[in-house]
Parts: sequence; C-alpha cells; structure tokens
Amino acid sequence: MNKIKLYSNCKVSKGFIRSIIIDLQREIFFFAPNNIGYIFDGLTEHNASDETLNSNISFLLQNKLAFIAGFPFNSKSTLSKTINCYSDISNLTLILDNIRDPEYIQSLFDQVNINQCNALLIISAPPINIAEVEKVLKLLNHSKIRSVQIITKYPHEGTFAAEEQMIHTYKRVVSILYYDAPLNQASNVGVYEQVLKITSTITFDMVVNRPVQAHHFICNIPFFNESLAYNPFYYKKAVVNVDGQVFVALHSNEAIGDVKKRNLAEIINDKTLFEFAFTSKIKIDVCKRCEFKNICPDNRVPNKRPNGSWYHDTECDYNPFIAKWKNENGYQTLSDCGIICNETGFKIDRKRLKIINHLLWKC
Repeated sequence: MNKIKLYSNCKVSKGFIRSIIIDLQREIFFFAPNNIGYIFDGLTEHNASDETLNSNISFLLQNKLAFIAGFPFNSKSTLSKTINCYSDISNLTLILDNIRDPEYIQSLFDQVNINQCNALLIISAPPINIAEVEKVLKLLNHSKIRSVQIITKYPHEGTFAAEEQMIHTYKRVVSILYYDAPLNQASNVGVYEQVLKITSTITFDMVVNRPVQAHHFICNIPFFNESLAYNPFYYKKAVVNVDGQVFVALHSNEAIGDVKKRNLAEIINDKTLFEFAFTSKIKIDVCKRCEFKNICPDNRVPNKRPNGSWYHDTECDYNPFIAKWKNENGYQTLSDCGIICNETGFKIDRKRLKIINHLLWKC
C-alpha cells in the first residue's frame, strides 16, 4: 500500500478558515483546506472514490508538495531546524540625525562587529545629511556588516549626484529610499546595481508602522525556524540612536537601555526587556489562529496580560477568522465578527462568526 508524504521542505500552517503549505525550498506557499492533514494520515487507497480526496492528492502531487511513498515508509530526510546561533545581533537600525560623538559610533560598530552583525539600516525622519552618512560608512571599512540600507525624507532640493557617488564608493550600500517625495523614480546605480528609489507613496509613519501585507511574507527556512520559537521581526534585532539609546522598536518613544552603559548584545538578549522577541506568534491571540503565522514579519510589539497570555492592541490588516484582507470585498474587523481581543482577554462569538463565514463562503 502507498502513503502520501509531504517533502521535508514543505510545512503545513493551519489557520482558522484555511491552511497554507509552505515550500521553504522554492520560497512560495499554496492555500489548502484545513482538513488537508487527513491525507497524510491515511492510505491513498482509502476512499479512493472520494472526489475531494482525489482532488487534494492531485493538487499536492501536481504542485510537487508531496510524493507517493511505499508503505511502510522509513525516511531519515528531515528539514534542518537550526536557528541562527552564530550572532548575538543580526540586524542593527541606526536612527541618524547628526553625529555628535564619532568615538561612540565607532565603539557601537566594534560591538556589533564582535557580535557578527551583518546588516545595517540607517534611518532618519528629516532629510539625511549625506556627509553624515559617509562618516558612518567610513567607520565600516573593517566591519563584518555586509549590507547597508538608507531610508530618509526627500530633501526637495538639489540633485542626487552625491548619493550616486556614495553608492559607487561604498559597495555595502544596497539601497537608498527617499519617501515623501513629489515624484516616483527608481534607478540602479553602480557595478552591483544598487537601488536608488524616490517615492511619493510612502511616508515616515508607513516606514515606522508598516502594516504587514502579503508581499512582505518571508518563506524561507531561517525565518520559518525562528518563527517556531521567537518573534523573527525582533529577535536579535537592535534599534539605536546616535546618542546610544536603545529602543524596543522604531515606533517606540521610550529608551530601554544605553549602549554607553551596557553592551548592546546584552540589552537585546535580556528577556526581561525583550521578552516579546522571545515569544512566538503561536502564543499570541489572533496570530495563533492565522495561517500566515510562520511567514509573517509583523512589526507590531505584542503586550503581555497579567495571566501570561499575549495580544496586540492594534489589529492586523488581515482577519484570519474570515480569511479576508482589509479593503478586500467582505472584509470585517475583529469586533464586527464578534471577536474581543484586548488587555482583559480573548473571546469569540462563534455563532455570529459562523453566520458571517456562511454568508462570505457559503460554507
């Protein structure tokens, strides 16, 4: 007898309405019914006349998500569950206005270098001073940081000759984004075709409080593995300003540490300060019912209730209880669906939700 087996690089993530099958090798996902799991528990001969069963099996085989294995099946092929353990800081965000203490910036980079940081984001709410950015880039000459992204407000004057020259000079700069611009323009500059982008469709608030959308999803092995135990958006990520203050996130106003007084890696790996970074979406109300929980780089900081459970005080643009995105036909908020999720707890009006889903999906 034969059995249907998922390839080891394919993982099922179950949501409230539907599931997705994530192909971590091809970095894509496919929607699937929530009962897709029964196929892997039963034999292909079981209910072979069942149209739904045969349709689901065909779907899995045609999309190369599964294969038919001889029974009994004994395979040692498994997906690596290794999580990035060679670095204490993987990404650094530097909030830059002007450099008042070059020695501090150098010591900061020395710290992140020791901790194997490989990516730097330089961000500024007002138009950035290119001369200040170059001061930072010069300090990276012997750094292990491999990529630098720059996000800043459109200056509304002058040309971008200095930026283009900087990209040619400093190969680590992979992109520069100017937001709040009066025009939209993008070009590839330098030997490595780094991106210089000017856009009118993005504001600083959108950069800082970016609502997650489907095109943000990350379907790869490192992200998936981190999502099982951590919050991948914040795990081993640091946000620091030019004065050495450490913040939970870009949209935070209150500093929770000072690099001049304590090592940065110690601060961001302190579970009393960054407990949310060590909290998987599987433990967060609403998120735990979402099929996208293992591929979603959500930048909202979750809150912990006195009883130890977790929740978000703002809604995501996707409602997993009706499988609808905001601005999509049929979308309703959590409260419209009879779902309460706040500091007091989590509650579902299942009768109301069932009626809504019946009207939406005729199920």
